[in-house]
Amino acid sequence: MEAGRTYRWKGTVFEEDFQLQHQQGDLLWFPFADEEEWELADWLMTSEISHDDIDEHLKLKITQNRTHVSFRDKSAFFSQIDALPQGPSWERILITVKGDQLGPDGKVPTEDLEIWAQNPVNCVQEILGNPSFADEVAYAPWREFMGEEMKKRVYTEMAMADWWWKVQQ
Repeated sequence: MEAGRTYRWKGTVFEEDFQLQHQQGDLLWFPFADEEEWELADWLMTSEISHDDIDEHLKLKITQNRTHVSFRDKSAFFSQIDALPQGPSWERILITVKGDQLGPDGKVPTEDLEIWAQNPVNCVQEILGNPSFADEVAYAPWREFMGEEMKKRVYTEMAMADWWWKVQQ
């Protein structure tokens, strides 16, 4: 069986970003100075405090004099957040839909709708290329058995199903 066979190797998005950062001399915590600054940025983004509170915190004398972060206010902070690697871009699609009944004026009503979407191929590339998921993605089917005689087949993952084996033949 040739499931999961490599035909050619191309760096993932993460690997290409890492290589580019390395060539540019950027550190592991880019765009932040170090791990401590990264942790502060992570806390500021996940603590659910307002933008004004972030700005107030960064402008405190104790913050500016003792922490020496590379961002002095919320504008500089969010510029660094925006410099982080991003996943597939979002696309805004406007469509007009028609109703299925006549309106009071005797005409079929229409409504303009706004849809936000991402290219699914780019999303799959992002997921498959993300090293965080490396141990979670199956590229080939497998079988597991249980019981004293190991005769009872176990089905807990899609890759364990007969369908996957048939597709690989």
